[in-house]
Amino acid sequence: MKKFNEVKTNIDNLSSFYTKYRGNSVGRMLHYIYCICGLRYAEKVTFQGDGIITYFGVFFATVSHNKGYPYFNFMDDYFNVKQDSLLK
Repeated sequence: MKKFNEVKTNIDNLSSFYTKYRGNSVGRMLHYIYCICGLRYAEKVTFQGDGIITYFGVFFATVSHNKGYPYFNFMDDYFNVKQDSLLK
């Protein structure tokens, strides 16, 4: 089994109430969603498996950990632009 190589980003350094996480955990994904989209989304998203995330049952985003951190492809381009600006 391939070992996960965690990469720290600027988003990891932002404060949120999701502070206890490691690697590719749900806690780390929630921290990223909180920092990118806000509390409203972080509290209500559901992880469906296979990298699919829904918000109140509606497709919201996909997530990949290929880069060593959660990288989202949001349905709303506003969040994609914000994510990219936070990762710089």
